[in-house]
Amino acid sequence: MGVSTVTTARILKGQKAGNPGEETVLAMDSLPYTAMSKTYNIDLQVPDSAACATAFLCGVKTNQGLVGLDGRATSKNCSSAKGHEVASILEHAERAGKSTGIVTTARVTHATPAAAHSAARGWEADSDLTAEARDNNFTDIAYQLVEEAPDIEVILGGGRRAFLTNNMADPEDGTRGHRTDSRDLTRRWLDRKPGPARYVWNQTEFNSVDPESVDYLVGLFEPNHMRYSVDRTNDTAGEPSLADMTGKAIQILQKNQNGFFLLVEGGRIDHAHHSSKAVKALEDTVALDDAVQVRRELRI
Repeated sequence: MGVSTVTTARILKGQKAGNPGEETVLAMDSLPYTAMSKTYNIDLQVPDSAACATAFLCGVKTNQGLVGLDGRATSKNCSSAKGHEVASILEHAERAGKSTGIVTTARVTHATPAAAHSAARGWEADSDLTAEARDNNFTDIAYQLVEEAPDIEVILGGGRRAFLTNNMADPEDGTRGHRTDSRDLTRRWLDRKPGPARYVWNQTEFNSVDPESVDYLVGLFEPNHMRYSVDRTNDTAGEPSLADMTGKAIQILQKNQNGFFLLVEGGRIDHAHHSSKAVKALEDTVALDDAVQVRRELRI
């Protein structure tokens, strides 16, 4: 989502409101600071999302495909990863007594939102692990989110398949989960939480969540990535918008008097650009701006 994407989305949002467009002020335009970053990886000029997320969430440049590891590790080499884990801002926030959350329209185990330490961004379920990874007792990203990561209060996005076992049918499309270790991580997540917790997978269940009475919430709204915003109406089970998820997450997290850290990602903007689907990329950028507006309107 570079400057050209933001500019075009600004015009689109204005024109959707019946204006010429160029003069529109996005919610993100009204924020007090704008930052530009160089996005190269240590070993790659055109970067990938995993190494970029490690850079801006952990503060260190790293190699292509690595999540939460520094540049001394190499891709898909677990022995090189040991001892080279780097803490993310999410981990620092939890240690400081703050609440934390992840909201994305991609899979929650995908490169940017993955709150994990992995030598390969693709190791999202245990079935994705290589023999070398298993020999080195490496765990997959979904497992780390539930069993090893800090006590994350809110996780909302897509990616049910990495949390369900291969003998469980997905409640929406009937496909099988990707886990071969017999662990239903949705159930495990609920069992491990010390306070009132909910797991939801569709719009109706999401709408029923009362932020005042729920301290922990995980919502997985698709087996894979969530739908593009222009395609949400085609989802028979229903799934919340990025703005809806952001608002609900903040309402839960803001109950902590020590504050909170929340990562919000319009994860499918990039996907649409990869596929040259301009309309979907721009509509998802507008949806991200709607989420920023929700944050601006909420009193915290």
